[in-house]
Amino acid sequence: MNYLQTAIENAQAGKNHNLNYLAWIINVEQNKVIREVVQQNFWYVDIPRTSSTHIKDLLGTQFGYPFGKTDSIIKDGITKTTSLLLAAHTPAFNMIDLLGDKTWQNIRTFSVVRNPYTWSVSLWLYTKKYASLNFKNGTFSDFLEELSKNFIGEKENRNFFPTHYKQTDYITSLDGKIIVSELLKFEEREFINEYLSEIGVKLISTEKSLETYSDLYNPTDKEKTLVHKIFEDDFDMLGYD
Repeated sequence: MNYLQTAIENAQAGKNHNLNYLAWIINVEQNKVIREVVQQNFWYVDIPRTSSTHIKDLLGTQFGYPFGKTDSIIKDGITKTTSLLLAAHTPAFNMIDLLGDKTWQNIRTFSVVRNPYTWSVSLWLYTKKYASLNFKNGTFSDFLEELSKNFIGEKENRNFFPTHYKQTDYITSLDGKIIVSELLKFEEREFINEYLSEIGVKLISTEKSLETYSDLYNPTDKEKTLVHKIFEDDFDMLGYD
């Protein structure tokens, strides 16, 4: 039994000491995150397979906590540059709860989005490379059929995992409205670099992390039709066709 389960069971028995302790720890960490985000005046919503690892590395190196990855190598050492409250690829609808509506509205928020065709191919090739993501190592069509099952139900009730969200799930509120103020397109690399430079990132490298070479795979017409069916909202809301 983990500590959270113990806390819940004790609370059900009328003993709140564990929950009170957890609430205090979370509140301290939450206030620390809010303070740093307000100071830098931005937040990046990192959608997987959109150069998110590379961008998080850059932000962690430049700004430190809590903008980087869980572990970032800075000056030949591993430094914590994020918070335990911030899992990789935290959606905006979770982040707004952590920061609060007022803070979210007052800061600059941005994300990088990608053509759903190449995004889904990249995700497929990534799952083939990392079997721990529990996908069968089959064809792209097989992957799409399996992936679509993960999108059943409201996003807030799905398991928290990168293969359970579409791109638009990361940038929209629980009622489906876009709440990230600036969406950059993955295909416009120079513009992304200019944007990062504008917010204060220096020494922007063009090296990619976790490359899957998705541009080398050309989906069949049947696969493209399936992609468009599954990601219809992404095509419409992100401006791709």
